[in-house]
Amino acid sequence: MSPDSTFIVEHKGSDTVCLVEDCLSAIKVGRYVTAIALLSSNYREHLSTIIARHDRVIVFLDNDNPTVQREARKIYLRVELLVKDVKLIRATKDPKDHTDEELRDFLL
Repeated sequence: MSPDSTFIVEHKGSDTVCLVEDCLSAIKVGRYVTAIALLSSNYREHLSTIIARHDRVIVFLDNDNPTVQREARKIYLRVELLVKDVKLIRATKDPKDHTDEELRDFLL
C-alpha cells in the first residue's frame, strides 16, 4: 500500500467530510457525507488539501483500542488547524456496524 493510498466516497453537495479507518465504513458513512477511508488509524498530510475544502470534519475511527483512540485525538487536533468545525466521535461500535439511523444521528 502506498503511503498516499486513500479511498474516498464523495457525497455530492456535502460540506462535511468524515475520516474513517476502512472502506466499508467509508461506503456506509458516504451515504450521508463525504467519507475518506484512511486505511489505517494514521493521518496523512496529503489529505490536508482535501479536508481544507470542507466546512466540517468528523473523525470517526473504530475506537477499538487505546492506540486508535490516541490516534483519533491526534487527527482531531491536526484537522482543527485546518477547519473550525471538527467533531470527534467515540462510539462503542465501528462506523460500519452502526444502523443508518445511528449514522444519521452522528453525522447530520
